[in-house]
Amino acid sequence: MHKVAHGSQRAFGRLVFASLLVQKLGIRRRHGSFLRTLKAHAATAIDGTTAIYAHAWYPLCFTGTTDKSRPHCIDVCGASVVFWHNGDRWFAALDECPHRAARLSEGRIRQNGDIECPYHGWSFEGETGRCSRIPQAESEADRIRESSRACTTVLPAEERHGLLFAWAAPVFGSTEPPDAAALDAVACEEIFETTGVKYVDYSRDLPMDLPTVMENVLARASAI
Repeated sequence: MHKVAHGSQRAFGRLVFASLLVQKLGIRRRHGSFLRTLKAHAATAIDGTTAIYAHAWYPLCFTGTTDKSRPHCIDVCGASVVFWHNGDRWFAALDECPHRAARLSEGRIRQNGDIECPYHGWSFEGETGRCSRIPQAESEADRIRESSRACTTVLPAEERHGLLFAWAAPVFGSTEPPDAAALDAVACEEIFETTGVKYVDYSRDLPMDLPTVMENVLARASAI
């Protein structure tokens, strides 16, 4: 009886551990994954209104104060985006492993700069999104990696003016190439070099809704 009880306790412990792991990694059923939504959306042409949001650069972080030793994530137009530094440059991709939909941002950066999924250890190249390693299928890895279903969706990423920017078109299923020239118009570098002008990087999250911000924080005192 003692052995049976002990075995049951171990089985229960494994079940609890698995449940916590699934919750921690954000794993969900493939049929409900964000990638399926992307494929459905890609079948529809990007209209003019959507293009305003899709064909644009979005700032992800201040590169000078962001930890380069681990992946990070941020929401871009409702999609979770992971970004990381491979020792040479920054990369960005949808924060979802194509295998079991775990969050890549919960993983780690390998020595070669690829990002590794925390669930089954699949690794992906930052430049192409191609799967570079499958620990459980080394003998068949080359064949599996050639499949587009084994690739993650990358977002073109560029570092400018001390910020990391990502091109949002892939989030909307669009193949519009990035407009690199638009990044050069984001800031006027001459201002930073002007005598008497002090440039300060500062941001603050305000946990409040839009009406509160517009009517109480940003509105003129005479209008209140």
